[in-house]
Amino acid sequence: TLQIVPETRKNEVLSFIRRGLRDFSISRSHQRAHGWGIPVPDDPQQVIYVWFDALINYISGLGYGASDPRSELFDRYWQSGAPIHVIGKDITRFHAIYWPAMLLSAGIPLPAIVLVHGFLTVNGAKISKSKGNVIDPLALVDQYGAEALRYYLLRKVPTTADGDFSATELRQSYDSELANQLGNLLNRTVRMVERYQDGAIPTPHGQTALEEALVQTAAQVAAQVEAELSEFALHKATAAIWTLISAANKYVVDVAPWNLAQASANGDEQAAQRLATSLYTTAETLRLIAELLRPFLPHTAAAIARQLGTALAREDAWPAALQWGSLTPGILVQAEVTLFPKAHIGAAK
Repeated sequence: TLQIVPETRKNEVLSFIRRGLRDFSISRSHQRAHGWGIPVPDDPQQVIYVWFDALINYISGLGYGASDPRSELFDRYWQSGAPIHVIGKDITRFHAIYWPAMLLSAGIPLPAIVLVHGFLTVNGAKISKSKGNVIDPLALVDQYGAEALRYYLLRKVPTTADGDFSATELRQSYDSELANQLGNLLNRTVRMVERYQDGAIPTPHGQTALEEALVQTAAQVAAQVEAELSEFALHKATAAIWTLISAANKYVVDVAPWNLAQASANGDEQAAQRLATSLYTTAETLRLIAELLRPFLPHTAAAIARQLGTALAREDAWPAALQWGSLTPGILVQAEVTLFPKAHIGAAK
């Protein structure tokens, strides 16, 4: 069974099929193809239709064919796995009709899912060279970094619908969400652990209602992210992660570790325990945030874990790694350069 996502694209495919399917030619004349293409055996005047040989690359690239030493990749990722094709809406027919027909004819298992995404517009207009509104992704990566651009597209563009690109919104996303919320949360947490706990993750001493609320939020967000990922709602999954980041920032303000540190320095043992608990809670929340961000911002997630003195869990440990309390007290934090520094884009327009 082949699943087509979203439902609207599935309906388009079914509508096309109901009109009746006919055989189609898998070659083009050498002249029509301007001499480009794989020659048809025994007929030099014909070349293989580009979409026929292009689709085969999905399995030939994995070494399909018994004599190919890479065939173990085909067995691992195609035969034993559940392949998901991620494609643009303009090539749905090729992947949802022609390609399955080819696979069925050859007795090869179908992919599990064809996930169809939409197109990007720029400030509401179709991207066109004549309009001069073409997006240069390499320039944006130079300006903001690949992780920031990836975050913006994942967060702001619905996975299966058209989305609009705005340079202004990208800049705002970088400043507000990545730099101010995520980067600042990590930076001040690591700095406070260095300043108030000699750089070691402290041992928590029980939980108050504030900690319990944050732990509950973390569990709810983890469950929501898992659910959204199963539906390919990447924009909703990233939005859910940011509710946890916002909750963690609010927790820091409400607890005010700097005040607890001052009271602790004056001999208040209860304040010292509250300080340890608050810093552990914030650091553990950041560890969970790193695990949740891993599918979306892998380098950022690894950097967060590294600054906390730990590492991301093995991929096969997810979602078990999202259980509260996995951060080991006593490990040393490792402050690095600030995540998403604003100076990095200070000259950007």
